[in-house]
Amino acid sequence: MPYKDSRETDAVRKEIVQYIKDYIRQEHLSADSRLPSENKLAAQFHTDRNTVRGALTALRLQGIIYSEKGRGFFVEKHNESLSLHIEKDLGLSEALSRDRKQNSIDLLQVSRRSANKKEESILLLSPGEEIYKLDQLRYMDGKPFAVCTSIIPAHFVPHLEDRLKEQEQFDGTTRIFTEMYSFPHPILRSISLETHLPASADLSLLHLPEGIPLLIQRNVYELFHNVPVEYFEIRARSDMYKITIDLD
Repeated sequence: MPYKDSRETDAVRKEIVQYIKDYIRQEHLSADSRLPSENKLAAQFHTDRNTVRGALTALRLQGIIYSEKGRGFFVEKHNESLSLHIEKDLGLSEALSRDRKQNSIDLLQVSRRSANKKEESILLLSPGEEIYKLDQLRYMDGKPFAVCTSIIPAHFVPHLEDRLKEQEQFDGTTRIFTEMYSFPHPILRSISLETHLPASADLSLLHLPEGIPLLIQRNVYELFHNVPVEYFEIRARSDMYKITIDLD
């Protein structure tokens, strides 16, 4: 059997990956359309089935195709992308509801601890002051699209863990301020955006295909002028979450 250079194999695998992507686009294939078989692709590219299988596996991990045992490979259904309009007087849950998106939240964990240096700086806390940390998994139309973390100074929300136990359903932090503690509606003071590859925990929670980065959105909300009340981080699937911002 002739020796096959690994670089040659990688080149053929990449060629097959690009061919399948182009084939789906050019043929206007819809979700669940059947793709050419491993044997047909191997013959077409004059290669072995292992190389073809490697290319198809890469496409599956990217969320472009899926396989069914004994039937072959098919075009994956694309996730609906959420284009969210962010305004300074709307929380995430309110923005989703206004855009008529079916959204829900799993409150994963509530913890209380001393603020770290970064949190002290952002929330204008003194050394040793405590914060509540609320980890949440957000869903859109039944699909997980973001892992969110709220950091709230404990002096604003005393005995928060007890108040949350009384709730039948967690509806976001805005209602904590306005309904549980009778504060005014928080206002978005600042926002920053960046992208990162996901950590393993977020990868699992969001069912994220390999190669899809997270869009990291960090918001700081205030109750009164220059009184920050919440540091809110959204780690969202970049294939499902797009935003426009209006802070006027």
